[in-house]
Amino acid sequence: MVSEWLPLFPLLALMLGAGILPGYFWLRASIRSSLVAAAAAPALTFGVLTIASVAFARFSIPWAWWSVGMLLLVVTLGGMVFWRSRWYNNPESQALLGSTHAARPPFAGDSPSAHAYRLLTPRARRQWWLLVAAGWLLAALPTLIVADPHNPAQQWDAVFHVTGVWHMVQSMDASPFGALAPLYGGQTGIYYPMAWHIFVTLFATPTTVIEAANVSSLFLMAVWVMGAGAFTAVVSTSRVAVMAAPLVAGAMLSMPADALTMYNQWPHATGVALLPGVIAVAIVWGRRLMRSTELGVMNALPHLPLGVSLLVSSLGLAHSHASSVFAAVWTLVIPTLAGVATVVKRSLLCRDWAALVAAVLVAFAAVCGPLFVLTTEQLQGMGRYPRQGLGWDFAFSRALTPFPPFSQTMGLYLTLTIFLLLTLLGAVRLYRRTRTWEQVREDLLSAAPAEVTQGQQEVSLPEGTSAQEEPAAAPPRSGDVSLLSQPSALASLTPQEWRREREWERDSLGPRPSLWLIGAFVLWAMATFLAYSPEDALRVFLLSPWYMDPRRIMAVQNMVMVPLVSIGFAGMVMWVRQHRPRATRAEVEASSQWRIGVLLGVWLLALSLGGALDARFDAARYVYDPDNLGKPGMVTQGELDMIRRIPSTLPEDAVILGDPIAGVAYVETIGQRRAFFPQLTTSEAPEPSRDIFRKHFNEIHTNPQVCEAVRREGITHFYEDADGKYYNFDRSERHPGLYNVDTSFGFTVVDAGDDAVLYEITACR
Repeated sequence: MVSEWLPLFPLLALMLGAGILPGYFWLRASIRSSLVAAAAAPALTFGVLTIASVAFARFSIPWAWWSVGMLLLVVTLGGMVFWRSRWYNNPESQALLGSTHAARPPFAGDSPSAHAYRLLTPRARRQWWLLVAAGWLLAALPTLIVADPHNPAQQWDAVFHVTGVWHMVQSMDASPFGALAPLYGGQTGIYYPMAWHIFVTLFATPTTVIEAANVSSLFLMAVWVMGAGAFTAVVSTSRVAVMAAPLVAGAMLSMPADALTMYNQWPHATGVALLPGVIAVAIVWGRRLMRSTELGVMNALPHLPLGVSLLVSSLGLAHSHASSVFAAVWTLVIPTLAGVATVVKRSLLCRDWAALVAAVLVAFAAVCGPLFVLTTEQLQGMGRYPRQGLGWDFAFSRALTPFPPFSQTMGLYLTLTIFLLLTLLGAVRLYRRTRTWEQVREDLLSAAPAEVTQGQQEVSLPEGTSAQEEPAAAPPRSGDVSLLSQPSALASLTPQEWRREREWERDSLGPRPSLWLIGAFVLWAMATFLAYSPEDALRVFLLSPWYMDPRRIMAVQNMVMVPLVSIGFAGMVMWVRQHRPRATRAEVEASSQWRIGVLLGVWLLALSLGGALDARFDAARYVYDPDNLGKPGMVTQGELDMIRRIPSTLPEDAVILGDPIAGVAYVETIGQRRAFFPQLTTSEAPEPSRDIFRKHFNEIHTNPQVCEAVRREGITHFYEDADGKYYNFDRSERHPGLYNVDTSFGFTVVDAGDDAVLYEITACR
């Protein structure tokens, strides 16, 4: 099927350009790292589109590629001007963004905003983008090989979303409160998170909605791989880990393998794909606030532009799927509270009461804000969704090794084993690096100032610290008391003394390894455990944003796993490098880390069968191959061909009645004709015709109410299909009136495909 995808690659490139460029330059104006800026840019773009969708609806501006394209072009040009003026023409830009020649990465919680440390060399950064492409290919390979881009993903949620895009293309309306009204029986005022819809609408025509939706899956895979790589770069000081992260992200099983193929809930997948980039920017901004406020709260003002960008990005994240905002809060709650504790300590020592009040407010908002939102009626309603846990065996088996209901293949078992071992190795390595950092710090503090001089003491510095950088001569002291070892012995500190203390710590030891990543993984493992566990009030309360769905939760858990697995892989590389024979040539020895990393990476990828490619191929067939569909399958290839012929077999004013689960739901997006039941649920269709058709249409020859409803709703044609299973029930159980219809008279055959037949209704004339 790759040949079918190739003509659509220009559309993919257009999506990438439209998704990244408008937000990229605004973020680049405040973030020196092109990696982080590019990874977070789609969220900022989606935030701009969210604001624009409301404004366009308010002023009756058509939502089309030409109108929104002009807006995105203006936003892009404005970002370029802002970036250039802030970076090149502002004398304070170096204080805000840092020197381009700095060597150490800013990955500690107290890392300075005055230094934009570079973890990767320019050559390594170019190679990182090649690895992003490789990670995307690894993620997209099953879709590219198995799926026909012209066929729909046959899954419950996917039908609703492509039909929504089709109606939005027709109406040129992107209002979050009315654009999807045709799917709700014409009701307006119903909010739905539709950032994915308003984005895909820009690249679709009424006849190409399916293709645009399928290409958007490839776009989201690229955004996910970039975001997970940037997230790893923000929380790790290991160059090997940062380089490995894109490939690790591409091989993850829940996101993107399940979320964008077998499960295929595009809005939720969009939120998860945007999530790591937004979190990376949030971490960078938080560290800058901590550093800049060391000399007073007002010093945070120069960093407000990045805060505004983060706010708009969060809006795009929320409008993609509300659960992604909760995912961001849950992931960041531990580092936020740790940062608050540091600010509180500093505020008490320096008597900075404004910073103390701000820190307390942040802590209160981080903990109590989400809990309050969980008590709202809307969230409580989501918690009432009828989804039971599968049992303790599922809970225990998937908490540390999250995986979707894929085929139980050898590749799946090998991939899960490798991910589990590397996750544990990454956690252990992160813990040991933290202990080493703290031990070195204690050794330096316990030494006399005269003894801690250059050349008199060797210190094992954390990875990421340049070999040419030596510890500072001595820690800051006030008389005979170290400000670091015994701050409580001092009545107070000045902000300048506190800053000297932190600068000595950073210059001597490098960034402090952070353990919060382990805590975040444990938190999401507990969420997965709760989602699979039997019914419980705590489960419903905490997991209502995800409808208690473990597959949605495991997608976020995969995000936290990427840096841990990458750090574990870096630990393997360092262990092999330390235990292999030394090379005699210096240049060979210097490059050995990368050669070992490549060999180990290829070996692990081959050992896992390409990251469970066998299971991922089956997952793609589950929804994309009409001849090998899974439980949510609805139509065969012959039926799809019949639906594609509808524009030439039916008049433009035709209205088709039939069981949406049997294929009628595709009549609009593929057949370009109106369906009375446009989505798989029939509860939103107009009453009383809805119940008459669902229960009594097969009484058309004897019940006069049926023909009255047919004439009232303008029904012209009937789509009949043989009864069959959908998940664990017969389709006729849901809509008994649409089966066993006597079509021997009062119906005229128009077309047929496999078991499906399309009739013109003549019985009610």
